[in-house]
Amino acid sequence: DALGRRTLTGRADPTRLADFLFESAGNSIYHGLTASMNKRFSRRYQVIGSYTFSKTISDTNDLNFDQGPQDPTNARADRSLSSFDVRHRLSLAAIFESPYFYLAPIMTARSGFPFDIRTGFDVNLDTVNNDRPFAVGRNTGIGPGFFAVDLRVGRRIRFKADSPLSLELIF
Repeated sequence: DALGRRTLTGRADPTRLADFLFESAGNSIYHGLTASMNKRFSRRYQVIGSYTFSKTISDTNDLNFDQGPQDPTNARADRSLSSFDVRHRLSLAAIFESPYFYLAPIMTARSGFPFDIRTGFDVNLDTVNNDRPFAVGRNTGIGPGFFAVDLRVGRRIRFKADSPLSLELIF
């Protein structure tokens, strides 16, 4: 084209309108570091925590055309953060017990998922109208993080004093 980019307009066989080939190939790698803590402060109070620092890299997302490689003749050029890369994840939980009920809050926080920045039109002239801007890599945008707090309140009813069997009612 006028900017010197390779186009995919020529057909190897002019008698065919389209020739689709699907390949179940891809490459991914995961690096991660995990730290966890489990501390019982007394018979009725416990804290559990876990933190993960990680990075996931891949060169493909899916067989879906919208998420396919920018250049179908060189899928390895799309090697970048994978769509499910979560750089930071923190989970904290606690258990507070009394003779009558227990309370268990859980807090989860994580960084955002990567996403593609798309133009909405055909940049490389391959008839797919969802290309990335010129010189913008795959999954370069980072979405918003996630934070949630859940609370579990329950009551244990033991059948016998020394029996491990119990009935839990969760409210």
